[in-house]
Amino acid sequence: MSPGLERSRGGDLVGHDCHESLFRRDSDCIDCRRQEVLATGKTHQCWIPERRPGRFGRRQMLVQMRTPSGQLLEVVIDAGPAESLFSDEIFRERVLAEGLRHVSAGVLLLDAAMHVVNANPAAVRLLGEGLEQLRGRVLGELLPEGCLPARGEQLATLLATQGGLEIDEVRIESSAGSALVRLSLAAVPAPGGAAEAAVAILTDITRERRVSLALQRKLGEISILREIDHVLSRTARLDQVLRVILAAVVHPRGLALARGALFLCEGEREVLRGRLLRTSPASGGVAEGHLGRQLEDLAFAEPTEEDRRMEREIRDLAVPLDTSADVLSSALRSPATT
Repeated sequence: MSPGLERSRGGDLVGHDCHESLFRRDSDCIDCRRQEVLATGKTHQCWIPERRPGRFGRRQMLVQMRTPSGQLLEVVIDAGPAESLFSDEIFRERVLAEGLRHVSAGVLLLDAAMHVVNANPAAVRLLGEGLEQLRGRVLGELLPEGCLPARGEQLATLLATQGGLEIDEVRIESSAGSALVRLSLAAVPAPGGAAEAAVAILTDITRERRVSLALQRKLGEISILREIDHVLSRTARLDQVLRVILAAVVHPRGLALARGALFLCEGEREVLRGRLLRTSPASGGVAEGHLGRQLEDLAFAEPTEEDRRMEREIRDLAVPLDTSADVLSSALRSPATT
C-alpha cells in the first residue's frame, strides 16, 4: 500500500475486503471487476466515495489494470484538491444531475459524435431499454429512420451551425409501447466552433396530441352545427324543406323520391340563373359573386305559385328503384340481420 493511500484511507486497509474498507456500496465495485480485468486486460475505473461520514464533495477514483506480469494493479487517485478548487461548479453539476432524475421529460447527454453518454430515468422509460444498453449507442439508432436530418458527426456539425434543432412529432416504438414525443436538440459549442457535446430532450406529447385531436373534432362538429343553424335561420320556406325531407324518409320510394327532388332542384337553379341573366343589363352580365348572392335571395324568397307547383311534382314523383345500381337501396330493402 502506497503512503498516499495510507494517508487517505488509513492503515487499516490491509487484510480487509474491499467491500469493508474501500467502498461504500457493493455496487460501486461490482465484485471489484478484478476477475474481468485479469481475464480481458481491459482497464476499469470508477469513482468511489470517501469513507468520511458527514463530508460532502470529496471523492476518489479507482483505476484497476493488469500489469505485463499478469498481476492486478489498483491505483486510487484522490480528487480532493480538484474538488476543493472547483467546488461550486461540481456542486451545481450534482444538483443538476439529481434534478434530471425527477423531471418528466427524457434527457439524453451526447458526446461530440452523438453517442449516448448518460440518460435520465424518463428517457430510459420512453426508449424502453436499460441505461447500460443506451450508453454508447448513436442517437440515430434510437429514433425512427429518416427522423433526423443527419447522423453522427454530421449531425453534430449541423447542431453547431444552427445552435439547436426541434422536431415536433417523433413516434417511438419500444417494448414499453408507443409514444409520440417532441424532440429538441441543443449543442454545447467547443472553442473551435464544433459541437463538444449535445443534449437531446424527449417530451412525451401523446396525451396532449390525443386531447388536441379530440378538441379539433369537437370544434368541427360545432362548426357544422353553426352552418346548419345559419342556413335554417335564413330559410323562409322551412316548413316546405321539412316536408320534402320527411317525404323522402317515409315514402316507400324514398330514395328515388330524394333523387328526383335533387334533379328538379338543380333544374330550378338553372331556371333562376337564366331569369337573372335575362333581367340583368346586357353589358357585362352579372359578376359571379353577385350572382351567387342573388341566387340565394331568390332561393330563399317567399314561395310563389311556381314553388308550390314544384313541391307538388316532388310529392307526386314516382321513380322505380334500381336496386342493382343502388347499394344503399339494396341494404335498406334487404331483411334485417343480427
